[in-house]
This record gives sequence, C-alpha cells and structure tokens, in this order.
Amino acid sequence: MNTVVEAQRFHGYGVGSGGGVTLTHLQFADDTIIIGEKSLLNVRTMRAMLLFEEVLGLKVNFNKSMLTGINISESWLSEAALVMNCWRGTIPFIYLGLPIGGDSRKLSFWKHVVDRIVSRLSSWNNKFLSSGGRLVLLKGRLQEGGRHSSTWWRMLSRVREGVGEGVVDKECSVAEMCRLGWAEGAEAWIWRRRLLAWEEENDNVHDTWRWYLDPTHGYSVRVAYRFITTSGEPSDSIHDDNVWHRLIPAKVSLFVWRLMRNRLPTKDNLVRRRVLPPNGVVCVLGCGE
Repeated sequence: MNTVVEAQRFHGYGVGSGGGVTLTHLQFADDTIIIGEKSLLNVRTMRAMLLFEEVLGLKVNFNKSMLTGINISESWLSEAALVMNCWRGTIPFIYLGLPIGGDSRKLSFWKHVVDRIVSRLSSWNNKFLSSGGRLVLLKGRLQEGGRHSSTWWRMLSRVREGVGEGVVDKECSVAEMCRLGWAEGAEAWIWRRRLLAWEEENDNVHDTWRWYLDPTHGYSVRVAYRFITTSGEPSDSIHDDNVWHRLIPAKVSLFVWRLMRNRLPTKDNLVRRRVLPPNGVVCVLGCGE
C-alpha cells in the first residue's frame, strides 16, 4: 500500500481541514478496509495489490469482500465491483456487528444491534453470559415483573409522569420547603389528595436505631462480644448480608454463595449429580480403557 501510494497509483481520501490527513486503509484483527477516491485507477490498483497470493501463498476471499461507495452511482459501482470480483455493498452496512453509515440519531439505525442483543439474551441462562451476568439479568427481569404488577409502582409512575396524586409543587426546592416549614400541617406539605389511613398512621412515627441482637435494650459491648466469640455458626442472614454486599463483584458473591451451599462442581458433587462415574475417575484419550 505504501508503495502504490508513493508511486501515485492509489489516491486515498483526505479528511480534516484542507484534507490534511489522507486515509488509505484501516486494519483490524483479520479485516482491512481500503479507503480511496472514486477512480478506475484506484480500482485496478486495489485488484492488482490484493493478488498477493502469487508471492505469499495467502489468498483474499473476494466472495466475502465488499465494495461500497458514498455519493457514487450504482452503475459505476457495479462495474467497479465486477472488476474487483466482489460484492457491491450499500450504506449503511454492518461491520464487526455495528452499523456503518446512516443517521445514528434514528432508532432504526440501531435496530440490528438491538436485535442481536435481544437474541443473545433470549434466555436468562444463555451460554454467552457468565454466572454473574445471568444473575444480574434474572434480577432485572424479576424487578421488571414486579413493576408491572405492583399497584404501588404504578401509582409512583403516575406521580413521576406528572399525572399522579403526589405533592402539588414537584419542582419545589429544598430551600423553599424549609422556608415554608417542615412541621406537621405546615405549608410545605400540600397534597393533591387526602392521605390514606396507613399514611396517616405514620405521621408521628420517628426513625430510630435498632440493635437486632437486643432490640429491647439496644447496643452493648457485652452482647456484641458474646456474638463475636460464640461457638455457634452465624445465621444465614448474617452470611447473606456479607456475601451479597453491594461493593463485592457479582461473580465473587455468586462463587462464595455456591461454596457455602456446596454447589461448586467439585469431584464429589459431580459424582453425586452423576456427571462423573461413581469412582470419580474420568477416562481421557490414551488411557487405554
């Protein structure tokens, strides 16, 4: 490519102010995109240049190659593709799974990408997802199902959309509410409807700290020390709080959860599930049996 450019046999495409940068080709893992001006010289040069199997023994698969033009007539492009012995492409086209060309602001531009994602996520236990990914997807589907079926969520959605029975002035700032007053019956709390019975009951309830090991008397060093040094195993709820902590990566939490419940694919578990024979010995190629 460098040789034909230096010999003025191939002319790339200039981009930027005044064509300050000239592109001739872009190379990826196992693909190459050749970019140039519309000319028969460029087409013939590409054809000759890609016949390097005479030297290297490697051969370009022209049946998988595509010649695409921008603001070029279909007749000219068809003739050029005939010279190249490849397919004539159109804009937009799909490359490496993403659309190239077209208006990215339109939903139809991303339809191919969305369809591919939906097809891969068609099942929560899809083979393309890790265990952590399947867990996240399952949680999302369960939460989405809850949102569709929950009366509370539907009411909250109506408030968010501005058609529900929430606070009258939803744009009110914290400073304005503080000026109007926070106390019960103050002007800051103006509602579109009367509160429900269960909402009225919670008006005078204040939040308090609770020590679960002794809800009656609260926290004490003695109770905490007894809990830490106890010989018994902590409850499952304590384990769950530690395992499913939000700062722990999902795959780590899932691995520990499976470990605690003896669900890892150890040899004894595989024997119990009849994945391995009872003696736990797996025959491999060349073992003679």
